[in-house]
Amino acid sequence: MPQKTAKEVVLEFLGEHDYPHQPKDIYGGLIYSRDITFSYRSVQVAVSDLHENGHLKKVEIDTDEGVVRDLPPNSSKRARYVVSESGRRKLSE
Repeated sequence: MPQKTAKEVVLEFLGEHDYPHQPKDIYGGLIYSRDITFSYRSVQVAVSDLHENGHLKKVEIDTDEGVVRDLPPNSSKRARYVVSESGRRKLSE
């Protein structure tokens, strides 16, 4: 069986942990829960690629209103990421 790519591992992890994550939290979670051999930079690239392909969406946590809000794809705000509907379809394949 071929080894999974960083993108596949990241998408699976976020699918299993369905709440907003920053890339560093994703990397820490993968180090803690899986035997990964790739770097934090690889996670950053994977998250960026998954987002560009529509499999992840950017969100922000509004602590004043107590809500998680989608951010526009081109937003430069520091974001957290969650799996999009497209990402969920990919996971179910």
